[in-house]
Amino acid sequence: QDGSGLLIEGMDAFDLKRGDTCSSRYARSANLQSSMSSNVTTYTNFHNQISTNMKLARRCIDSNDLDSAFGEACCGIPTYPDCIVGNYLPSNDMCPMDDRRAVMNISFPYELPGISLADPSCSVSANGSDWIVNNAVFDCEQLGTCSVTCPGPRRGLLNAASERCGCALEWYLHSKWMALTLAFLLYVFMNIARVLFFSGITRLLWKQIYPERFTVSATCDSEGSLVASPKIRGTSHEDLINAIQTKSKADGNVNHREISMELQAKLHRCLRKFRISGVALLFGSLLANG
Repeated sequence: QDGSGLLIEGMDAFDLKRGDTCSSRYARSANLQSSMSSNVTTYTNFHNQISTNMKLARRCIDSNDLDSAFGEACCGIPTYPDCIVGNYLPSNDMCPMDDRRAVMNISFPYELPGISLADPSCSVSANGSDWIVNNAVFDCEQLGTCSVTCPGPRRGLLNAASERCGCALEWYLHSKWMALTLAFLLYVFMNIARVLFFSGITRLLWKQIYPERFTVSATCDSEGSLVASPKIRGTSHEDLINAIQTKSKADGNVNHREISMELQAKLHRCLRKFRISGVALLFGSLLANG
């Protein structure tokens, strides 16, 4: 449908341009043809009149006598031969001079009348085909017309266009999938890096954000004796439990100094591991964010 619309618009534009060209050129060429025909008619009539006058002159004038008179009057002047009459040169006052042929203010005489009367151009007939102006009016029928035929679709072009379109769609889908995947991974890694970063910072700067108060969790039996957890390995924990259990079975006077020392040693070990885990978390945050 779009192609048909464009085709019709193109044909309309072509016809409009063809009409404008025909109108403008036809009018100019017709005026020029009329002017040239009128000029040729005028020149032909003038030529016929001159030819008639020349024929009358040839019959009525003795060209030999005129040439002799011109030769005597103009002898010795350029374009005429020298002549001597007796012992003196004749005067050239009677020689007719042609001012149109003057060169450097020097005039030249007219040529012999017999030469002009014998000029063959005056005997040319003005009635032949050479004196007819050919038709030079612009012919609008010679302008080409727009004829459109539809040979059918070109399968090679359609296949190439379909392949390019399919590849473009595939690239578009891949780009969207890659963009969404990268955005999701970026979101996940940024949040992992955020969690790891703040977890590591809190483990390194716990003194600035948490009061130095710790709670010791222990397990006792029905008699009130402390019991070590079998899931916790290490002599430090067992020593701590044994110390607390031993002191708790005394007369009631517990040596707080010894218990404090055991708790302090255990606490230092826990805090060292706590800080080490903070450094590891910060390193993991940098890796996830990079």
